[in-house]
Amino acid sequence: MMSCTIKKNPVLLLLALSLPALTYGAIVELSPKEFYDGVMEGKYDAVLDVRRQEEWDAGHIVNATFIPSLQLETAVPADLVGCGNACKTIVVYCKSGKRSAAAIELLLEQGFEGTIYNGMGVNQWTDAGYDLVNTDSFAPTGCSANTSVTGMECTMDVKPDTASLSNDDSSTATTVGAAGIASVLVTASILSSVLMSTNLA
Repeated sequence: MMSCTIKKNPVLLLLALSLPALTYGAIVELSPKEFYDGVMEGKYDAVLDVRRQEEWDAGHIVNATFIPSLQLETAVPADLVGCGNACKTIVVYCKSGKRSAAAIELLLEQGFEGTIYNGMGVNQWTDAGYDLVNTDSFAPTGCSANTSVTGMECTMDVKPDTASLSNDDSSTATTVGAAGIASVLVTASILSSVLMSTNLA
C-alpha cells in the first residue's frame, strides 16, 4: 500500500460557488442496458452514486462507490496528491439523472481527465428490470476515499463483483480532467454545495 495526502484548496470552493454552471461538450447519457452491460464487462473503473444516505440504504447499483449526502454535507474541497490517474473511466448516477448531470458538469469545470458517463438514475435502472443491491460502498481499483478523515489510502487489485447482478438483459464519451477518481471523491464537498443550491431531484 502507498500513502496519499490531501491538500486543502478553499479557493476551488469559492470559484465553484461564484461561477454559473458551464457546459463542456456533450454529456453522454447511458441507456440502462449500456450501463448494465458496462458494469458486467468491467468497463468502468468506478461507478459513483451521488444520492443521499437514505436512498443508498434503500438499494444501489452493484459495485457503486457512495459519496454520501452531497446535498447536506459542507466540507472544504481538496486536491489529492499521490494516487495518480487510477481511474480513467467513470459513470455517475443518482435517482433520475439530474444530480448526476450536475455533478458531471462540475467535474468538467474542475478539469478532470478521463472518460465520464451519465448513468442516469436508479429509476431507469429498475424500470429496465435490473436489481439493486444492499452492499458496502465499493472501493475502486487504485484509490478509495473516506471523506470523514483527513487522509486517503490507495489500494491495489480490487476486482469488481458482478456476481450480484441477476438480469441478462454505444456510447461516445465526454472527456474530463487529471487526478482520476480519487479527486472525484474528494470533490464531493463542492458537488454538495452546487447540488444543494440547485435543489435537483
